Amino acid sequence: RDRGLPSVPDPFPLDVRKLLVAGNRIQHIPEDFFIFYGDLVYLDFRNNSLRSLEEGTFSGSAKLAFLDLSYNNLTQLGAGAFRSAGRLVKLSLANNKLAGVHEDAFETLESLQVLELNDNNLRSLNVAALAALPALRTLRLDGNPWLCDCDFAHLFSWIQD
Repeated sequence: RDRGLPSVPDPFPLDVRKLLVAGNRIQHIPEDFFIFYGDLVYLDFRNNSLRSLEEGTFSGSAKLAFLDLSYNNLTQLGAGAFRSAGRLVKLSLANNKLAGVHEDAFETLESLQVLELNDNNLRSLNVAALAALPALRTLRLDGNPWLCDCDFAHLFSWIQD
């Protein structure tokens, strides 16, 4: 943690369950990362330099329950960004530069209870992205420059229900 690392350190024990790589300069998560470290339950990747998440990045992450990607430079979440991470309970994407979230970005996250999207650049959010989260209990959306239009009214109505 906080060592200025430019990439994910390698190697470390294959059976590691908790990995803290916060406060570095890591720009991407290797596509095959979870193939080797599939026992990870807790991954703290906050305060790095991530710019994007490739589809399939989380393949092999079937045990991952906590993922903190806050304080990075993410601008978009594509369809299936977290595919194969179906056991996630908490996902923090706060304090990025997110301007767009695909309606299928959170597909397969049936266990997700906490989603933090606060303090980004979101002006709108498709309700379909959230409707795919049946276990969701806490949703943070504050600190975004919302565009108050019909889409926002639909989102607000969904949140109240």
